[in-house]
Amino acid sequence: MSGRGYCVYRAELTVTTPGVSTLTTALAAARALHVATNRAVVYVHDQPIRYTLEGTAPTATLGLTLQAHESAELYGKQMDAFKAIREGGTDAEVEVAFFAD
Repeated sequence: MSGRGYCVYRAELTVTTPGVSTLTTALAAARALHVATNRAVVYVHDQPIRYTLEGTAPTATLGLTLQAHESAELYGKQMDAFKAIREGGTDAEVEVAFFAD
């Protein structure tokens, strides 16, 4: 994490399959608190996920992988386009922190 800005909102999400998880609801809540929300850190607690940042739905073979206890930073439109599924047979618990400058 870069240390820029300050945290305006935190959310916990359950990433499941076959449904595709997004940040839409949490991002809207963050932007309602601070319109300049421009960065998110996604942290995977327990089970790996596969995600995309350009709006396509991830699959078992498409997308980037985040293992348990790893995180990824998302910027700008990546937050809007983020889509994730669990990898394997167990739902994944994910925490997201949203930041504004």
